[in-house]
Amino acid sequence: MSHTYFNTTNLESSRTGRKVPNQYVAEIGAKIYFQSYQSLIAVIDNKEKTVTITPDWNYSNTTAKYRNEFFKQYGYWGEMESTKGVQKAIDDGKVGSYKVIYDKDRQLY
Repeated sequence: MSHTYFNTTNLESSRTGRKVPNQYVAEIGAKIYFQSYQSLIAVIDNKEKTVTITPDWNYSNTTAKYRNEFFKQYGYWGEMESTKGVQKAIDDGKVGSYKVIYDKDRQLY
């Protein structure tokens, strides 16, 4: 039987180094999930080379702030560290060598 690595933690602020309440990162195998409060915001799949963005990606200023921090820490794409950058990636359907999927119907996770 194989086991899948699973780790969930609060996102850490790069400014203070502290864990941020209500902002979560879950690493499950090759996938990295970002959740803000009760909403899944994004999933990076390093095996399939995809980034899935949900409709809540720009729900509030707080969500945007920590979504940008998530992409800064886990995404490796400077252009995804801003709301404009995320919108461009959604519009282009790609960022770097990854396909970007806007999951407007919440079907892919």
